[in-house]
Amino acid sequence: MSVPILGSRKTRLERARDWVMSLSPQVKAALIALVGILIGIAGTFCVRTLSIPMEKSKLDIDRMKVAIEKVRAEKELYERLQLLQNQVCSSIPDYVLLRDYQYSDKRNLDGRNKYNAAKAKLVSLIAEYNRIEAKLSVMEVRSPRFFVTPLPPMPVSNLRMDRAKDQTNMVELKWDWQPDPVLLDVANDTKALFEQYGLKFPFDKYRIEK
Repeated sequence: MSVPILGSRKTRLERARDWVMSLSPQVKAALIALVGILIGIAGTFCVRTLSIPMEKSKLDIDRMKVAIEKVRAEKELYERLQLLQNQVCSSIPDYVLLRDYQYSDKRNLDGRNKYNAAKAKLVSLIAEYNRIEAKLSVMEVRSPRFFVTPLPPMPVSNLRMDRAKDQTNMVELKWDWQPDPVLLDVANDTKALFEQYGLKFPFDKYRIEK
């Protein structure tokens, strides 16, 4: 039977109790304080051990939230770019028609007003597109892809024939080149974007004066 084992265990407990009781009050106080310190250290270690994974998990969650927010913001910007692109493409035919008519009959006040309104609308759409694209390029750490405006050339002005410089009987057909006002305004706005982001503006590409 297991009676001797139980009796032995009880005897140990009694001996331990008797030993503690036999200690002086000062020693008992010191012993209790030591036990309290050991329990406190063990508790602090457990709390710190548990807090490290919890802090790491919180950091991972915060990073995930930031990444999700970035993806959401980029998606909204790309949707806006697509909308602006469609609006620009649908506005170009009306603008070109009014532009060419206005340059052929500059005395028509109503035509000039309509042309100015169409021009301002087109410039505003393209400028907004380029600014969003500049913002996206910073977010994605890449070069910006600005809107390439598919506008036909301006109507020919001051068409003339000049004698060739080699003093032959050949003549040269010449005319004055004019930049499209929309492209000129967009170039100036893009130049401001380059300056805002500390980049060198390619004057030769946009054909505007320095």
